[in-house]
Amino acid sequence: MRIRTLTIAGAALVAALAVVSVLIGVAELDGLVLGASRIPRTLALILVGAAMAISGLLMQLLTRNRFVEPSTTGASDAATLALLAILMLQPAMPIWAKALIASVGALVGVFGFLALVRRIPVRSSVLVPVVGLMYAGIIGAVTTFIAYRSDLLQELNSWAVADFSSVLRGRYEMLFLAAAAALMAWIAADRFTLAGLGEDTARGLGLNTRGVFLGGVSIVAIVTGIVTVTTGVIPFLGLVVPNIVSRQAGEDESPARATTRGSRGGRLESARLSHGRLACRRRGRGSSTGRSRCRRCPSRPRSESRRGSARGAR
Repeated sequence: MRIRTLTIAGAALVAALAVVSVLIGVAELDGLVLGASRIPRTLALILVGAAMAISGLLMQLLTRNRFVEPSTTGASDAATLALLAILMLQPAMPIWAKALIASVGALVGVFGFLALVRRIPVRSSVLVPVVGLMYAGIIGAVTTFIAYRSDLLQELNSWAVADFSSVLRGRYEMLFLAAAAALMAWIAADRFTLAGLGEDTARGLGLNTRGVFLGGVSIVAIVTGIVTVTTGVIPFLGLVVPNIVSRQAGEDESPARATTRGSRGGRLESARLSHGRLACRRRGRGSSTGRSRCRRCPSRPRSESRRGSARGAR
């Protein structure tokens, strides 16, 4: 009930702010200004906010850390570096090609961050975002140095810094692809939530962890690249929004868990647990042996559990 109330209130707030955004502007409101500037700007605000929030939540699920998002994992800075390479080599490239190359750069940046995080001996909830900020800062420093030496610093800032005043009809339509990628992440939220439980647990539930992980990282890279080229970098949006929603809705009613509840992921886990218990009851062991019980199943002796794990290892 609380989730439904918050959803209705959020939708009403977004609608009210969209009306205010359409009415605010320097030029007089007429049909040309409304169709060429005001409506595209408002749609760009909504699409970018939704896409970045979902990609931030997706990044938090994949890394199992609620303090990470594209701008703290090097994705945005890597996309900016790829955009700088385009400005140096082929500045007249169409916007869709720039978005494609920026997405590839963001993908490389995310994989670099994940490879760096795996080398951390202790997975601290604070150490991971700190390493991400340092990693993103190094990429940003290299980008700024190259742009300064190439006399492209001002032009790069015009692309990298978020600015919705220049969003016009014909320049924002790429954001619908970012929204479609975010929608795919929302549809497959149950699988991403299972992947967030850990690699071993997800594999035990029958999930293709590599495919889901690669799909999630690709969605984050596509959203980051398109948003960087279209409107510019918006830092910490994917960090703030998911945590605010989780705080307001409650830990047990977070967006990912609410989406997963009742889904095939939950049914799969219930079926696995019930099947294991029924299999142990059919063996009829445990009560007459007098040996210690297995921690995973109350109806199976620990010696049998070890014997079964040894057979599986062979």
